[in-house]
Amino acid sequence: MRGSTRKLEFPCIRAEQSPGKCIYVFVADGKKIPRFAGVSRIARNDAGDLIGYQRPEVQDHIQEIRTYLETDGAMLPNSIVVA
Repeated sequence: MRGSTRKLEFPCIRAEQSPGKCIYVFVADGKKIPRFAGVSRIARNDAGDLIGYQRPEVQDHIQEIRTYLETDGAMLPNSIVVA
């Protein structure tokens, strides 16, 4: 939460993947995800190095997903990895 002191809390499961390396699994309302995560779109830095997320946005596909999710009974049973 850039520049914010607000706190979000979610019940979670802590799992140790290897000694000293833990992950936390939790459920969050999708509308709250932009409050603590974002996507770094693909770009080049000043040195010309490729940085950011590797897949380009496909607006038509995003709109199809949005339209489906706005229907009654829609479900999106997917996990999102936030690193």
